Amino acid sequence: MYQLIDSRAPILQVRMNGVSEDLNRHEFANNLLDTMENLNGLGLAANQCGLEERAFAMYSDYSYKTTIVCFNPTITWQSEETSTSPLEGCLTWPGLYLKIRRPIAIKVEYENVDGENVKNHFDGLEARIFQHEFDHLDGIDFIKRANRVVLNMALKKRAKNMRKLKSERRS
Repeated sequence: MYQLIDSRAPILQVRMNGVSEDLNRHEFANNLLDTMENLNGLGLAANQCGLEERAFAMYSDYSYKTTIVCFNPTITWQSEETSTSPLEGCLTWPGLYLKIRRPIAIKVEYENVDGENVKNHFDGLEARIFQHEFDHLDGIDFIKRANRVVLNMALKKRAKNMRKLKSERRS
C-alpha cells in the first residue's frame, strides 16, 4: 500500500511522461488499488503517492465496484455536452468539494496491467473519474479547474470544518 503525499508536492504539478519499463505492473496495480480503496477514493493517480508513473486506478463501474488500473492513458474523444458535478472531491484535498464542469462522455485508450491496449468508453460518474485522474497525470489539480471565487469560499469552508473536526477530537 502507498501513502498520499502533500498537496504542495512538486510532482503533482508536472506531467507524467510514461510508465517505467521495469515496473512490476501487477504489484503496482494491487498497491494502488489497495491504497485507493483504503482511503475510500473513487480513483487514485500514481503521482498522488509520489510515484513518477503515468498510471492511475479507478472504479470503471462504481455500482458494481469494478476497478481498473490504466497505464499510459489517453482521451481520444470527448462529448461536446458537459455537466457540472454536484460536488467533485480529491484525495489530495480531503474535505474540499468543488463544482467542476467536464464532458459527460469520453472515449479512451490505455494499457491494462498485462500491457495490452484497451479501448473503452465512459460516461457519467466513470467519465468524470477518468478525467479527474487523467488531469493528475498531466499535472492539473482539480482546484485549477474551479472558479476562483467559488474555490476561495470552498477553501474557507474546508478550513472551518477541519478546525471543528480537530476541536471535536480534543473533546
